[in-house]
Amino acid sequence: DYGMLERWFRVSRDLNPRSDFVPVLAAYYFGGLDGYPDKISHVVNYLALAGEDDYPQKWRWLAQAVYLARYKEENLPRALELANRLATLDADTAAWARQMPAFVQLEMGNNEAAYEVMIRMLASEADKLHPNEVNFMREFICTRALDAARAARNPICGVNP
Repeated sequence: DYGMLERWFRVSRDLNPRSDFVPVLAAYYFGGLDGYPDKISHVVNYLALAGEDDYPQKWRWLAQAVYLARYKEENLPRALELANRLATLDADTAAWARQMPAFVQLEMGNNEAAYEVMIRMLASEADKLHPNEVNFMREFICTRALDAARAARNPICGVNP
């Protein structure tokens, strides 16, 4: 009964919100279930909640919720909603996690929205990111978000995309 399991997860979180034991158990044991999106949704609900706790590195559980919503629950709109929440968490969140909305948007066929996420990050954070991260973002924009014709006209794609 995954509904009961979700309630148990939530009680455990209420008792010790700093602990990562139950999120690990939820994500990697119960989240491994294939073929039952209705059951996985209970795990996603809990991980989304745990991922917004105000303790260091808790954002990673929200990232796991995005992954499970996308690949196990097969619910792209929900994955996008969770990815958008993840992207708005504090600046301590890893760059790849703040890029999650672009990955989901691209999967949904919203290339322009994926482009906008990445281009905004480059405009506001490129000087704070590792050069490899900047190169990845440029590659994503030039080879995935934009078609070949638009990439050829985009100044970002002009040198070593």
